[in-house]
Amino acid sequence: MWTAGMHSCEVLVVGGGPAGSSCARRLVEAGLDVAVVDAARFPRDKVCAGWITPAVVRTLEIDLDEYGWTRTLQPFTGFKTGALFGRLYLTDFGRAVSYGIRRCEFDTYLLDRSRARRLEPRQPGSGKLKSPETPHEPDPNNNRRFLRGCFHKLERELLEGSRARRGIS
Repeated sequence: MWTAGMHSCEVLVVGGGPAGSSCARRLVEAGLDVAVVDAARFPRDKVCAGWITPAVVRTLEIDLDEYGWTRTLQPFTGFKTGALFGRLYLTDFGRAVSYGIRRCEFDTYLLDRSRARRLEPRQPGSGKLKSPETPHEPDPNNNRRFLRGCFHKLERELLEGSRARRGIS
């Protein structure tokens, strides 16, 4: 059991992006009490990685019809190449080889679908986590210290639990 302030859970996932939310989803499906914490509030703007592959769709078990009903989903089935003033070539794969997405929609979809509890940042509007021990003045290093403390505590608890299960003191 992990506890921080007034929150407790069996597993704390730090980071609500695709990897963290997918991990949280599997843990919830396995019956664990899971919470996800991320320094950002969702939906968050993310300009990187605006596409996913069919392998990602299969691995994350995304229903493309359901996902694309209210979100951006643009299948790419080919592309054109050429040189300036030269001939244009069309490569057509005859099937989707990737899908254009908006990361703010994709990340939020995966996090919502995980069914894990979200621990929201405590400093309204700042996107920063606020530890109960910190003063009211914003501290730019607070978020890192708080998360580092969470990691160390979780790591210690996991190690102690592992040792106890193996009969090691």
